[in-house]
Amino acid sequence: MKKIFLPVVLFSIQGFSQTDTSYMFLDRTGSETSKENAVYRSKIYKSDGLWKKRDYWNNTDILYKEASFLDEERKKRHGISKDYYKNGELRDSIIFENGRKKAIWYFFENGKKKSYATFNDKQKLVEQIGWNEAGSEMPGFIVEKEAEFAGGMEGWKRYLEENLNANVAANDKAPVGYYTVKVQFIVDKEGKVNMVKAVSVPALCPSCGKEAERIVRKGPKWNSAIQNGEPVIYQANQYITFMVSQ
Repeated sequence: MKKIFLPVVLFSIQGFSQTDTSYMFLDRTGSETSKENAVYRSKIYKSDGLWKKRDYWNNTDILYKEASFLDEERKKRHGISKDYYKNGELRDSIIFENGRKKAIWYFFENGKKKSYATFNDKQKLVEQIGWNEAGSEMPGFIVEKEAEFAGGMEGWKRYLEENLNANVAANDKAPVGYYTVKVQFIVDKEGKVNMVKAVSVPALCPSCGKEAERIVRKGPKWNSAIQNGEPVIYQANQYITFMVSQ
């Protein structure tokens, strides 16, 4: 009986594994490409109820990053995600819970701790600490900070009041109501805004999208995003609402 039963079990396990495992080849930007042009290769598989993705430097067994997700589309992270330096040392380690970031650790390339931050359920920073390579804490160290309009929210409101054409929805003959545009753009390390695009535009007010793009594009420099005390490139989303009143 054992000689008959054992091969059937092995065949069943192999078939299941093939169904839940796939592979991809990625370029430097993370976009899918051919094996010949790949910088990384990815293995995606299901384990312990989670979808897991492990990226390797192509043609090696050296991990570049790994993460786990609740969904097959890999949009909601859950558990620990890790990035690695090319020498194999841990670059960062992030704890996610149902898609929300809870805590993050950064490390120097020699393995020493670099910074630490925790977040609340609204993804706002609760605590952030940084250390130099000698291991001494650096007061006032910024682990993470989003890019923001110079002057903050109040400065943004004043800028809109002085520069936005608030009549575009009425000019489009949109009915009474509110029309919100989502604008996506990049803030570079110097705070310059580029790659501006309205990614969500109300159907009843196409001109709202053009005006929202214009107002973001012509605005002043932003305060750049900060990560581990250094300015970084940041993808920002800004919402602009137009109103038609009676």
